[in-house]
Amino acid sequence: MNALKRLLYPDDLPKKFGRLVYLTNLLACIMGILTLGLLGILMFLFGYTLTTGYVLLVAILFFTVPIINEYYSYHVGRIFFCSIPVWLTMFITVYSKIAGPHFTYIVYFDSRYILLATAVLPGLVFRLEERKQFLFCLVPIFVFIIFFDPIHELFGVGFFQRGFSAYSYYYINYIVIISFLILLFGIFLLRSVMERAQRELEIRNRELQDKQYEVEAQHEELLQQQEELITSREVIEQANITITEQQRKLEIYNASLEQQVNEKNKDLQHTNQELVKHNNELVQFSYTVSHNLRGPVARLLGLSQLLRDASSNEERKQMEELILNSSVELDEILHDLSIIIDIRNEIYRVREKIVLEEEWKKAIGLLSGNIKPEYSIDVDFSDAPYMYGIRPMVQSIFYNLVSNAIKYQYPNRDLRVKVKSYPISSSKTAIEVSDNGLGIDIPRHGDKLFKLYKRLHTHVSGKGLGLFLVKTQAEAMGGEIEVKSTLGIGSTFLIVFTHPEAVGRQVFFESEAAQLYYDANANITVVVWKDNVTSKGYRQTWEAVLDSLKIHSIKSWIADQRKQGPVADEDFQWFLSNIVMEGIKLGLKRVASINRAIGVPNNYFPRLKIMEVNLPIDVSIFHSMEEATEWILKENQKKE
Repeated sequence: MNALKRLLYPDDLPKKFGRLVYLTNLLACIMGILTLGLLGILMFLFGYTLTTGYVLLVAILFFTVPIINEYYSYHVGRIFFCSIPVWLTMFITVYSKIAGPHFTYIVYFDSRYILLATAVLPGLVFRLEERKQFLFCLVPIFVFIIFFDPIHELFGVGFFQRGFSAYSYYYINYIVIISFLILLFGIFLLRSVMERAQRELEIRNRELQDKQYEVEAQHEELLQQQEELITSREVIEQANITITEQQRKLEIYNASLEQQVNEKNKDLQHTNQELVKHNNELVQFSYTVSHNLRGPVARLLGLSQLLRDASSNEERKQMEELILNSSVELDEILHDLSIIIDIRNEIYRVREKIVLEEEWKKAIGLLSGNIKPEYSIDVDFSDAPYMYGIRPMVQSIFYNLVSNAIKYQYPNRDLRVKVKSYPISSSKTAIEVSDNGLGIDIPRHGDKLFKLYKRLHTHVSGKGLGLFLVKTQAEAMGGEIEVKSTLGIGSTFLIVFTHPEAVGRQVFFESEAAQLYYDANANITVVVWKDNVTSKGYRQTWEAVLDSLKIHSIKSWIADQRKQGPVADEDFQWFLSNIVMEGIKLGLKRVASINRAIGVPNNYFPRLKIMEVNLPIDVSIFHSMEEATEWILKENQKKE
């Protein structure tokens, strides 16, 4: 038993590779056992076939992976583990076509999707820093998927045969390639999140160890002082009064030290709770990725098998449509996960002044097809017409809460929804959304209510993402959410937002080249250049500005160019075609430049000023930030 444990989890590996090697060994053994099971199924269903021996060889090769990791090299062992199904799949595919051409369809579909599934393995057993290993494992998969047909044509056993049309055949190829790229994106995204969390956890552990060593050192020092006091009392009995005073002082010091230790313990407990919470989120995120990616991929496999057996072009077209729908579903899942990650992005910390009525109308507009005339929706934002927050998130909160009210309305009862906002104090605003729907059993399901992909009612379609996003987005804006609900009567969601401080200068990007901040009072993005800018710093900064326009309803920006320095012509042309033109599409109306002297040509905004004739924006140059801000505020009042 110890030998097996030693083989699966060697204890002489670097810490950051130990778990990866253990995971590789464990997966190799599992896949070896599963391959033997597959071999038994093949023998039972088909008897001895041309590929039976090779399936047995695959199982044996999987069982050799732990041996290679232990006695040769854990780098080679992991690469070997990721390469076994790739190379043997291609070999068996070509060989089975040569030996038995009648296996055309089965080998075609199974081989493609085995190659697709093996793309997951490098993401499980390699770190992102192991770029060569990633490339060594992923490049063959990508090459085999792209050149699957040319490789078979090279041996005279191509797959483009009777039973396929050119459109359907190449369509399947494109679906597999797109699925591979989407899967590859998900793998690197998950690996990046997990490694970032691991690094943070290691840093926290080191900090905890340092604090523990500090406490132990203080405790040892205290014991040493106590021993010295005892020795002094035994030797110098005449100094009892002095020793008593010292003991009293020592007791006070002990009490102070104990208080400090308690405070540090509280800090450590709080830090540990945050780490546990973060780790639980990562576990939930990891489960979500593995669980929700598996479904669409499995459907793609099943539909591909059905496409193989289709007897008419009409059936093939129907299967192709279903395959496309599964691919779109896979893309939507990745988009959902991307939203969850983006909520923690720096740019989402910016708060803008939001008119609640406008965001409510946008959310209701998205749901207009689901709102029936008999529904009663009562809205009152008069007590608190606006708040500071993140506009897309506020709209998303309205959308998800009303969408849930519509989905989970009580049967045979007209839906009633009430929405209102009101101030709780000078620094807090509340939004309350109530309905008369099915209600929620809070004592039973309260702990699951805001979990990712958790659904309490399964009689209607849904993904279980809405309330998770509502809570996550509310917390991202510094809000707190509370739910009151009664089964059969309805639910009330109360979200309380704390007003942010310093809304006039919210820094969301900082680099050696520039600082970007958002002024919520004037709805302006401000670019302050720090020094002579490089091409890389110039483009990186403007891309961040464009990101802010995509997320927030910003129609103006100010660029303080007094320290910017010259800008190359190719960078300026890139700025015009990629930033200005895209910004105009997003609603950009005004651009202000701050220079030392108006009319002194440099190589930047004067050129943009010349092109103002051909662009639907206003461009002006000023001496100071105050002048530029005042101009934008006046233009906003005149034109908007």
